[in-house]
Parts: sequence; structure tokens; C-alpha cells
Amino acid sequence: MDVIVYTKRDCERCEALKSFLNQNKLPFAERDIDTDEVVQELIESSYVIESFCDEDKCIVITPIIKIGGNWMYKEFFDEEGVFKEAEAKMIFKLKK
Repeated sequence: MDVIVYTKRDCERCEALKSFLNQNKLPFAERDIDTDEVVQELIESSYVIESFCDEDKCIVITPIIKIGGNWMYKEFFDEEGVFKEAEAKMIFKLKK
């Protein structure tokens, strides 16, 4: 399962997700949204623009997760930005 985590500096949600992935020995690639190349990659997706950007097309929600070609966020975080560990374990088919 290819996992890409799009992150930015000083992002507590990013750190929570990466910590979970590392603790469960789940391999992932990390991409920094503070680089022009990564931003260009992300804004090519209408789903990313609609789901993660403000009206100026600035990415305002991180981390953005891409698993096997599918973009995700709400699957891992609730409306307050709290990491949903039980749901993450189900996505990765880990024991509870």
C-alpha cells in the first residue's frame, strides 16, 4: 500500500499521523507542502483544491494523506482535528 503524507512545519496533526505510522512500522513517503514542486502536484487535483484549500487556492488543512491513489483526511481526523486512531487501524488493517 503506497502511503504519501503531505505535511508542513509545526503541524501537530502531521506529527500525530507520522507517529502512528512509525509506531506501527507502516512505511510512508513524506512530502513537504512548503516546496513549490509539491504545491504544484497538489493543486493539479480538483479534489485537493475543493477539500484542502481556501478560496485563494492556498492549502490550509494538513496533513493530506494519499493512500493507493486515494486522497484522505476525514478518515483520520475528526472535525476538531483529533487523530482517530481506531479508524486509522481499520484503514491499515491493524489489530485494535
